[in-house]
Amino acid sequence: MSTEKEKIDTVAALDATDPAGNPYLADALERIERLRTVLEGFPKSPGKRLTPGQLRSARRITVDALQQAERFAVEQPNIAGALADVGKMRDTAHFLLAYEGLREKSILHLRALDQFILQRKYDASRYALGLYRVIKTYAANEPDSDQMQGQVDIMQPLFGRPRRSKPALPADPDASAVKK
Repeated sequence: MSTEKEKIDTVAALDATDPAGNPYLADALERIERLRTVLEGFPKSPGKRLTPGQLRSARRITVDALQQAERFAVEQPNIAGALADVGKMRDTAHFLLAYEGLREKSILHLRALDQFILQRKYDASRYALGLYRVIKTYAANEPDSDQMQGQVDIMQPLFGRPRRSKPALPADPDASAVKK
């Protein structure tokens, strides 16, 4: 029969970065490497990051809108000639038609992966939280439970909910009031 110290040491020995201790790590590292290889084939984003307003504008304009604007610029060069870069609009429309499906599929797969990971995490967290509650109750009700209280102290920051802090009151309440 093993002691509590041996059990804790065994759990600590199962380091998340050790492939022998983590049966999922080798598969995850291989998949990360494959994904990195695929992403390296895409060109890097030119220049600075877009602002939130620029992102909203880019998301609002559809491929159909770009194609309509391109058609108008080609049909009416005397009106739109100086305002529109037809080649850039055509290239962007072709790029979107080719890669928008890949982007959407990637987002779908990421959401499914996130759900899969969170489901496993949720199932295990229910057991862990129940165990914490049992240990906490046992430590509170048993007079000789110094070792259990030590475990509760270790687990408290991990399982306890953070306290909501109240907003700080101003030093002088009259100073913060708006005078009319």
